[in-house]
Amino acid sequence: MTCLNGNLRNVVFNNNNDYIFKIPNFCICDPSFERDYEEIKASSKNIEEKNINIIITYIDDNKEIKEIKIWKITNKTSVDDVKKKFVEQAGIDIEKNKIRLFYKGFELLEGNLLLYDNIENNSKIQSVIIPL
Repeated sequence: MTCLNGNLRNVVFNNNNDYIFKIPNFCICDPSFERDYEEIKASSKNIEEKNINIIITYIDDNKEIKEIKIWKITNKTSVDDVKKKFVEQAGIDIEKNKIRLFYKGFELLEGNLLLYDNIENNSKIQSVIIPL
């Protein structure tokens, strides 16, 4: 298999040059992002702490889309703290549900700070609530 012009963009073809494969955009992501977590963690001490507000969207028990606004946090707030604030404001029983948070298609990992995922002011985060 060979990449068109030496780059994996959207099109590759086999070695006989007779069949082109079109790769959808959602299948291609930046592989360096996860690798850079350790570097970002090490340099996070030098990053300026900024106040941010975020909006978490979720589907409630009535299958309606809801939004919770989390105010007065910083880019150095942990994902764990954001989950606690979200559960408290939404009135979700944490013992009966598992909460997963996603930003731009990536899951926010517990223990990480919001700045590791480049979450900025007024970012929208999606929540998945899984009954246990």
